[in-house]
Amino acid sequence: MNTEAMLENVEHSTQSALTALSQLERNLIMGRFKEGIASYEAMCKTLVGQRIWTSDKNDENINRNFKKISNIAQNIIDILLPYVQNLEKLAIIDGEIAVEDGKTCEVADAIDDSIVNDEKPSQDEDKVMAALKKSPKKKLSYTKS
Repeated sequence: MNTEAMLENVEHSTQSALTALSQLERNLIMGRFKEGIASYEAMCKTLVGQRIWTSDKNDENINRNFKKISNIAQNIIDILLPYVQNLEKLAIIDGEIAVEDGKTCEVADAIDDSIVNDEKPSQDEDKVMAALKKSPKKKLSYTKS
C-alpha cells in the first residue's frame, strides 16, 4: 500500500473515531453522568456506613442485598473499565511520539513496548516504564536505543 493510500486510510480511521467518541461524549452528557457523580458518592458513603453498622447483625435479607449490590457494581466495572483504560490511552494520543531505528514508543507507554520491539523488557526498562506511567500527562517519553 502506498503512502497516499495509507494516509487516506488514517484519515478515514480518525474520522470514524471522532464520530464514535463524539457520540459517546454526547450520550454521557445527555445522560447527565457528570451530574450523577455526587449522588453515587453519597449512595456509596451511606451504604458503606450501613454495611459497617450491620456487619455484626447477621441479617439474611440485608446481607443478600449487599451481595447483590456488590455483584451489580462489579458488573458495571467490568463494562466501564475497558472503556476508561482505552480512553486514557486516547487522551494522550496527541503527545510526542519517539521514533528510533524504525521502532515507535508512545508517551506514557500507551502501547506495550514489548509489542513494538518483539522482546521482553529488561528490569531497567520496567522501572523506566513504571516511572512514565506515574508521570504527569505528556511530560515524559521513552525511546529505546
